[in-house]
Amino acid sequence: MDGEEKTIDGVTFKVLMLDPLVANDLLVDLAKSLGPALGSIGSSVLQAEDSGNAIKALLDGSVEDNALIGAGLEKGIISLIDRIEKHKMREIISTMMEVTTVQQADKWPRLGTVAPILFRGRLKLMYGWLAFAVRAQFKDFF
Repeated sequence: MDGEEKTIDGVTFKVLMLDPLVANDLLVDLAKSLGPALGSIGSSVLQAEDSGNAIKALLDGSVEDNALIGAGLEKGIISLIDRIEKHKMREIISTMMEVTTVQQADKWPRLGTVAPILFRGRLKLMYGWLAFAVRAQFKDFF
């Protein structure tokens, strides 16, 4: 499989698929950590007066347009931080870096080799890449 490409803040990433057993382990870890957090976000979306626009705002990243979703997202993030241990988060990031390349001029190095420089002072970019990588990896589930 060729993988999926996305440009985030001017940086182009390509995510390839994980070995199926590694992907399974990662999906189980994500479900244990994300389940309660997503429940908080989902319930705030369903409670929104206009849930169609609320879902669109959540998917588009324009959550600031809807205070209820923003509150649910904040609760969800806090829930995720409370539930996931640092070593597990690092493991998830490292696993996804193994199957991600990043375009640098005419080369595509593995993300793990350039991440310390690329993401220094750019955590928002790192989390944006991670969200894309997880969605690409598990698009059948998310």
